[in-house]
Amino acid sequence: MSVSPTNLLVNIGSLRGQQALQRSESALVISIRNLSTGVRIHSGRDDPVGFVASTAMQTEITSLTQAVANCQKANSVVATADSALSHISSLINDLRSLVTQAANTGGETPETLASLQVQADAIIDTINFISATTSFQGQKLLDGSLDFTTYGLDKSTISLLNIHQANFQGRTEKDIVVQVHQPARQAELYYPYGALKGDLTLTIGGSGGYEAFVFDRDASVQNIADAVNRISDSTGVAATVFAKSTAGSIMLTSHGKNNDVVVTASEPGTAAGNFVFRYTAPREGNNELRLNVAEGSGNNPTIVEIVLQTEPGGNVLTTAEQVVTLLNTSPLLKNLDGTGRISAAHPTGSHGYGTVTPFSEVAYYGCVNENNLLQFLGPEGSPAIKFVSTPGTPLSVDDTTYPPVYANAIAQVQGFEAGTSFTLRSLIPGPEGDGVKIIP
Repeated sequence: MSVSPTNLLVNIGSLRGQQALQRSESALVISIRNLSTGVRIHSGRDDPVGFVASTAMQTEITSLTQAVANCQKANSVVATADSALSHISSLINDLRSLVTQAANTGGETPETLASLQVQADAIIDTINFISATTSFQGQKLLDGSLDFTTYGLDKSTISLLNIHQANFQGRTEKDIVVQVHQPARQAELYYPYGALKGDLTLTIGGSGGYEAFVFDRDASVQNIADAVNRISDSTGVAATVFAKSTAGSIMLTSHGKNNDVVVTASEPGTAAGNFVFRYTAPREGNNELRLNVAEGSGNNPTIVEIVLQTEPGGNVLTTAEQVVTLLNTSPLLKNLDGTGRISAAHPTGSHGYGTVTPFSEVAYYGCVNENNLLQFLGPEGSPAIKFVSTPGTPLSVDDTTYPPVYANAIAQVQGFEAGTSFTLRSLIPGPEGDGVKIIP
């Protein structure tokens, strides 16, 4: 038997087996490494593209981790400052309570006021101490050292500026120049009406503090001013009534002479003068001059109907003097204490001997509380016309709803004194004769 010699150095099968074993061991090592670390890419050899992306993501993760840590630290700084500010806020509330108590000069003795001053000084010292000592890792938070300067701001866009503190770079004093372009003025608020139209809650605030007031409907401006001025020492706000309410007055005008009646409310204000007066002349005849009073409520006025003495057919017998006497003496127009709610009189120079003229045609537009109520009166049998007006437009006559009645236009100018009334009559009937203004 012959044996062929074998050279192990050129054993191809052995070499292939060793190479396969090395690859398997390398793959096993990488798998064990990935499993133990949880990371698939450790170098560019593992995945070049993935390694680049992983490196960028790792950088971002590191930055975000630090940002979270910064936020946690900033939260600790804010929490420290917030705790100190909460304590200061509580002390300020206590100080305000002491100031309000000290404002009651009529109920506190000088000894009590001195004690309150000691407490106030202690509170202020405590606030200053908290502001000077509150810090985080050596950084003072409330002593003003964390101020900042704003650059590049367009000063023309500034509508309001509050300066709470000025630092002069470590110096205690520094010469400055202040230019006052407009002198300071007291703030002013105007209310143009004499009384409120509804319930109102008004908050008044000034240099001393704030206070809330509750006013009922029909409260006068004088009531508001008195309430505000009672605590001016606490708020720093004062109220002034430039024109006090006056008693309302109306003239009951009749055709002819010496037959006008002036009616005046006994008290000032809108509510006290909310009356409507009406003459009524029974056509069947009436032997007794009397009053019918329908009490008003809210915006509705009190209606006073004066039933005149008449002959059968409606001819009026009542004089203005009799109307004045009736209005001044009737128990229907008296208060509970017997005082009159209105007073009636003759205009200066009039004796009231003339008979009055009834006005039965009445039209209204507007609202009493808004000071725009218009009342139009005309004798019985006046043409059917309609007065119309809308906000922003002049008063006019509606000649579309009712057929227009053309006649010579008449304007009667009624004076208060005897002999001062006169009548103007157009020579041309219809609209052609209109358009004339009478300027007193």
